[in-house]
Amino acid sequence: MANASDPGPPLSDEQTPLVGFFYAIPIGLAQLGPFGDFEIANPQFASLVQGALVGAALHNFFELLEALAPALRAKVAASPREAATLLDDELIALPDAAGGAG
Repeated sequence: MANASDPGPPLSDEQTPLVGFFYAIPIGLAQLGPFGDFEIANPQFASLVQGALVGAALHNFFELLEALAPALRAKVAASPREAATLLDDELIALPDAAGGAG
């Protein structure tokens, strides 16, 4: 994910409302690079995974969930790159912020 002190390129007039919507919606969304690196994540996503962040940083999705879903990286790698939905029926229990299962 981009460094918080680096705002990146300026937004166009068309992008500004879209980015505002992305951060305001009440569900967690994240865009990942092909190797699981976070490109962008909204605050709701960070809130959902905060229990899994104990001792970790929000840089790579696969590393974040390695202990909870060790086969996740291999399953994603085995999926066609053009797949829009992956692991649709698979649930991963995330610990809550206090460290218990969520």
